[in-house]
Amino acid sequence: MKMMLVNIRNKIFSLLTTSQSISTKQTERMTVNLSQTEPPAKLISDVEPQSYLLEQILSKFSDCIFLFDHHGTCLHANAAGSPTLNLAEMIGKNWHEFDFPPKMAESFAQSFAGGSRDKRVLTGETCVSFVFSNRCFEYTLYPIHSLDGNLRFVVTTIKDITARKWNDEELKVYREQLEELVKGRTYDLIRTNNKLQQEIIQRRQAEEEARRSEARLRRITNAMQDMICQVDRAGIIEYASPSYQRAVGYAPDYMIGQPFLEFVHPEDQEKVKKTMQAALETRLAGSIEFRHLHASQEYLWVETLGNYLYDEQGKIGGIIFCTRDITERKRLENEMAKLDRMNLVGEMAASIAHEIRNPMTTIRGFLQVLKVKDGCRQYRESFELMIEELDRANAIISEYLSLAKGKVVNLEKRDLNAIIHALAPLLRSDAITADKYVHINLGQIPELLLDEKEIRQLIINLVRNGLEAMTAGGSLTIQTFMDGNEAVLAIKDEGTGIAPTVLEKLGTPFFTTKENGNGLGLPVCYSIAARHNATIKVETGTSGTTFFVRFAVNPSRMN
Repeated sequence: MKMMLVNIRNKIFSLLTTSQSISTKQTERMTVNLSQTEPPAKLISDVEPQSYLLEQILSKFSDCIFLFDHHGTCLHANAAGSPTLNLAEMIGKNWHEFDFPPKMAESFAQSFAGGSRDKRVLTGETCVSFVFSNRCFEYTLYPIHSLDGNLRFVVTTIKDITARKWNDEELKVYREQLEELVKGRTYDLIRTNNKLQQEIIQRRQAEEEARRSEARLRRITNAMQDMICQVDRAGIIEYASPSYQRAVGYAPDYMIGQPFLEFVHPEDQEKVKKTMQAALETRLAGSIEFRHLHASQEYLWVETLGNYLYDEQGKIGGIIFCTRDITERKRLENEMAKLDRMNLVGEMAASIAHEIRNPMTTIRGFLQVLKVKDGCRQYRESFELMIEELDRANAIISEYLSLAKGKVVNLEKRDLNAIIHALAPLLRSDAITADKYVHINLGQIPELLLDEKEIRQLIINLVRNGLEAMTAGGSLTIQTFMDGNEAVLAIKDEGTGIAPTVLEKLGTPFFTTKENGNGLGLPVCYSIAARHNATIKVETGTSGTTFFVRFAVNPSRMN
C-alpha cells in the first residue's frame, strides 16, 4: 500500500512539474508560434487527461485519500473507504474545517506548519465515536515539495482499522487467556515435573540399592564353596553359580540351557526327578544325595537341598538347588564304616578265635591218628581232605586274628626295599606259575618303623590280588619312591580295572569277587596300614589298577 501511495505521490509530482513546464516554456512557445494550426487551448488541455487518469487511479482504492494544497485546502477527495464522508463536502474546504480528532489535527498542523523544513511522513491512529459504535482509523500524511523545496501538496490517507483493532483486542484476550492457560499448564507441568523428578530420584536410589544388593549377592555367591543352581519347571538350568567351575569343572555358561538331569548319574536320576517333582507339588524343601558328573567324566558325591522358587506372577516357576561336594565325607564315612566293621570283626576274633582253634586242633590230631590205623586206611583220602579243610579254616582264623583290635605290633627300623628283595623269589615264583611277570623298581627311601611280618603279609596279599586280576602274559610292577614327606609303596597290575560299585566296598571284611576268596585279604592290608600310620589309595582304570601304600616319614630321618 505504501509503495502504491509513493507511486501516486510521484505521479502528482510529475503532474505538477508538467504544469510548471506548460506555464513557462510552452506559454512562450505558444506566444511565438501563434501562426501554428494547433490552438493554445489544446496544449493546455493536455493536462486534463493526466488529471482524469489520476482521479481514476485514486478512485480504485478502498482507503480514503485526500489531496491538500500547501494552504491546507482540499483539492481532491476519494471517500470510497468511508461511507460517512461526502466528496462534495470535502473539496474546497480547509483542513481546519474538518472535525478531525485532536491527535490527527496535531499531525495536520505539524505538516502544514513545517513547510519546507519538515519532509517527514507522519502516521498515527485515532478513534472516532459515532452514534452506534466507535471506529478506529489509521492515517498517513505524505508531504510533496516542489523542485525549489517548498511544500506544494499533502497527500493524506485514512484507513478504517476497526476490524483489525477488534481482531487485535480479541487476539489480546485470546493471548491473555492462552497465557493464563499456559501459566496454569506450566504450573501443572512444573508440579508434574517435580513429582517426576522425585520419582526418578527414588527410582535411581532403588536401582542403585538393587545394584548394590545384587553386587553383594554376587560377591557372596562367587565366594561360596556351595554350588547354587536355578532350574525351571521343566528342569532346564537357568542359572549356575561360578562355584560350579571350581567344584565340577563346568563353566556356568556351558550349563545354562541344559537339563539338570544330564549331570546326574543314571542310577540316581530317578530319585532326583522325584525330589524335584515333590518340591514343585508339595512346596516343601527336599534334601538328597546323588552322584554329580564332573568335567573329567568322573562322578562326585554331592548333597543337594532343593527349594521351590516363585516367579513374577507369584506362581512356582522353578527350583533353587544348593549343592555341596561331599565326596571326601563319603570317603571318610566309608572308611569309618570299614573300620567299624573291622573293629567288630576284631572284637569277635579276640573273643572266639582261640575257642574255635582249640577244638579244631584236637580234631586235626585225631584225624592224623585215624588215617594211619589199619582199619581206617580205606578212608585215608577222606581224612586228608578233612585235615586240609581244617588247615584252611585255621589259616582263615589266623587272618581273622590279624584284624583284632589293639593287636600288639613290633615296630623296628626296617628297610622296606630289603623286605621286598627278600620276598622277590617267592613273588616271581607265583607269577611264573600263572604265566605272568613281576618287575621290581625300587627307589631310594629312608628306613621306616615297620613290623616285618605284617609288612610281608601286606605285600604278599596285594601282589597276589594283582596277579589274579591279570590274564596270562600280564606284568605286575612293584615300586618304591619318595613323594614329599611320604615313602610310597606302589603295586600296579595290568588288569581290566575295578568297577565303581566294587571300588566303594574295597576293604570290607568278607566282601570278595573271587570264587574261592574269603574277603579278608584287603581288610587285613588296611588293618596293617592303620597300625603303621600309613594309608592305602587306589587308582584304577581300563589299563589296570595301582595300590599306593603311603608311609609318613619324619623329615629328620631323611637327612
